[in-house]
Amino acid sequence: AATAECAREYLALHGELLRALEYCAPLQRGDVLHAAAATRFGADRLLLRVGELLGPPPSPIASTAASHLPTVWALFSREVAAALRERHGRAWRAEPAAQALRRLRRDARGEIRARHSVRRR
Repeated sequence: AATAECAREYLALHGELLRALEYCAPLQRGDVLHAAAATRFGADRLLLRVGELLGPPPSPIASTAASHLPTVWALFSREVAAALRERHGRAWRAEPAAQALRRLRRDARGEIRARHSVRRR
């Protein structure tokens, strides 16, 4: 439920940003959208928001799952994709929110790799 709420918040933010950027040069839009989305839905911010929405974890296992970036990111991105598919059907991947999500996903994968390599040292 927390990742579903994050997905709704992401899509709402993205819609607001698109409306605000209507007068921006097309080449700037992607960078501006990414920067704004990363500020609220980058790896660490997403984990914090999920933690806020969940409140105190009921068990150590729940705490571990809620702080496990690959799990949280997978659930969040699936929720966003499902909402976009519901709104736009087969054309959902061409939507700006989906494109921005792919860029955030690349960032999150880099963060996951970086965290994993630090743990191995």
